[in-house]
Amino acid sequence: MSRPGSLAEVMGALGNSLWAAGLAAAATTLIAVPLGLWLARRPSVLARGLERAAYLAHSLPGVVIGLSVVMLGITVLPALYQTMWLLTLAYCA
Repeated sequence: MSRPGSLAEVMGALGNSLWAAGLAAAATTLIAVPLGLWLARRPSVLARGLERAAYLAHSLPGVVIGLSVVMLGITVLPALYQTMWLLTLAYCA
């Protein structure tokens, strides 16, 4: 039978989860707002293509995105593998 850790461990994990979620929310907003403004003010074929590319991630299962980010971290960005930066990138996808 497994037992949860101490209250300090649980609170530490909660703090890390909230930090990761906050970073991901800020990063996603920083990416989405300029694209939305660009599409609203100057609609073009490129802007519409980027908007459709943003929706592409919603059509993929989460495990596909997760494995892709892991493969990216291992092969292309090994310095970022298992860091908060790569986790934030995965949340933005």
